[in-house]
Amino acid sequence: MMAPLNTCTMTEQCGIVQFLWAKDMTARDIHKEMLPMCTEHCLSHQAVHNRVQKFSEGQISIEDIIRADRRVTIDTVPIATGCSHGQAYNTMDERLGFHKVCSCWVPCQLTPQHKSQRMGLSLQHLQHYQDKGDDMLSPIVTGDASWMHHY
Repeated sequence: MMAPLNTCTMTEQCGIVQFLWAKDMTARDIHKEMLPMCTEHCLSHQAVHNRVQKFSEGQISIEDIIRADRRVTIDTVPIATGCSHGQAYNTMDERLGFHKVCSCWVPCQLTPQHKSQRMGLSLQHLQHYQDKGDDMLSPIVTGDASWMHHY
């Protein structure tokens, strides 16, 4: 007997659907199999059916495209998946949690601890600036993708 999962994300459920579809299960059987596992967070029968139909037609997901090529642009995703530009961006940014960093999509994994460390460091810099004024800014190194600036 399988135990219900506390949280079952949309991405995980799509992976389950794809796995069971690869085992030649029908959409109805897949949905029956997922119900006890994902409980109230489970995809509807229609959503499972739509996902199975996409897999049968050979369509791939946005996440598959990103994982295959981390340097993929937002403009190429709609062409490959048949969705709109806005839908591709929302899926990549909000649902999957990917963010563009140095021309490469990476999962955003900023924890509450990281956020509090950044806040603490920012407050230290602010206090240091109040103590020393503009002299505090001179040793700071700034840069972008094409140049570095340092005195």
